[in-house]
Amino acid sequence: MTVNSDFKKRLIAKDPLLGTFIKTPHPIIVEIMANAGFDFLVVDAEHAPFDRSTIDMMLIAGRAENCPIIVRVPNSTPDWVLNVLDAGAAGIMVPHVETASQAQSLVRSVTYGPGGRGFAGTSRAADYARRPLAEHLATARDEVSLICQIEDPDGVVNHADIAAVEGVDALFIGRADLAVSHGLNDFFAQV
Repeated sequence: MTVNSDFKKRLIAKDPLLGTFIKTPHPIIVEIMANAGFDFLVVDAEHAPFDRSTIDMMLIAGRAENCPIIVRVPNSTPDWVLNVLDAGAAGIMVPHVETASQAQSLVRSVTYGPGGRGFAGTSRAADYARRPLAEHLATARDEVSLICQIEDPDGVVNHADIAAVEGVDALFIGRADLAVSHGLNDFFAQV
């Protein structure tokens, strides 16, 4: 069992998990946070200065420390999804998911096969070609988590339908964006 598949099993079992967001693009941060006892870390490529090379370094540090790394992608384009999953991310967190149809497209984007992501057998996710092709194709979805962010009014209305999509592993409530999207711009000033 890999650290990523163990994380996914715990996530879908609704085990209590402690994680935090990483916004500083340096692998030492991952090492420190992993050793602090977090169950997972989220590299925030949506709101922090992470490029492909920096994300790769963060994932290498997570792997060295046996700490699953989720990447919050800035958008769900195939280039972002494919790059971070091939690099060995435990999963992706996708912002602004508003419908079940959008969630279904995301499930396809994290799954190999027709309509899904492309395959590269020499990537970190495939253990640099040490994992046989059939094994990698059979187990990859068990190692990749899909977390949909609910941070828009339509996402709130459709949250149950989004959560019911086979392959969506968790929902994350983006409370700041959700407050702003509902016109509560002074919400945090009152807290």
